[in-house]
Amino acid sequence: MLLAINLCFLGILGLYYDHKGNLKTVGILIYAFTGVFNGFFASKYYKYLGGKHWAFNVLVSSALFPMLLFFIWSIVNSIAWSNNSTAAIPFGAAFFVIMLWLVIYVPLTIIGGITSRMKSSELLPNVDS
Repeated sequence: MLLAINLCFLGILGLYYDHKGNLKTVGILIYAFTGVFNGFFASKYYKYLGGKHWAFNVLVSSALFPMLLFFIWSIVNSIAWSNNSTAAIPFGAAFFVIMLWLVIYVPLTIIGGITSRMKSSELLPNVDS
């Protein structure tokens, strides 16, 4: 919600209307850096619910939404490519987003999960370590 509000605010100020697509790029970059929060809260609540395989939980939480989104995008973009549409996203842009996910989002999710595992006894006092 805060991401949407901030992007709308930047759009109202007119900071990202000079070049087409900058607002989308900023949204993707902000999402990539929220991996810390994903890992932290996924690991925190998994431990709170009594889970024992926290590393698997962090990997699944870092891959579930992006992989589902990539699967749907690949189908829609393949249809756009087959119809020679100008709305089709080029391969270079898709590769850039995948690399953002692999190089920034996944490691930040793992760091957030490790941080949560070390701090969850302070944050959740009723949880046994």
